Amino acid sequence: MVCLFLFPLFHSSRANIGPTGAMSPATLDGARAVMAKQKDPSANQFLALRPAVWLGPVELGGVAKQFNSSTTDPTDNKAQGVSNKVLNLFRDIVDSPYLSAVSAVRHYELADPSLYPVFAVAFIDGQEAPRIESEQSFGFDGVQMKVILDYGTAVLDF
Repeated sequence: MVCLFLFPLFHSSRANIGPTGAMSPATLDGARAVMAKQKDPSANQFLALRPAVWLGPVELGGVAKQFNSSTTDPTDNKAQGVSNKVLNLFRDIVDSPYLSAVSAVRHYELADPSLYPVFAVAFIDGQEAPRIESEQSFGFDGVQMKVILDYGTAVLDF
């Protein structure tokens, strides 16, 4: 697991980078195809992964929802419309301001985390709830409180 931290999670050597360019049904479908071609660590078997979660910056969250739910291609300007090849591609659309701080255009497709988790969160001593400590002070009227949540995160697989 240590070697996963030596390289970025998404890297050309891992064959997990989809087409570049503005987000569109074509780039989303291209990333889907890249994900489907992922192989096991021995590079012998296709994993045949399917996207379940779209993860990206808040600037693209609305566009992702539109692409995911529109029956016609939202980028098509024709009156009759073309079918949307990425309709319902994702079960969940997750947008985050933390990703906005890194890039307003980079977005990611993740497989179903219950089948192929990418990240793990672990809690010290199995304590998943915050611990609250308080202290009364002689120097002032009131109570000082602190909330402690001990946890760690790790990348499981790309």
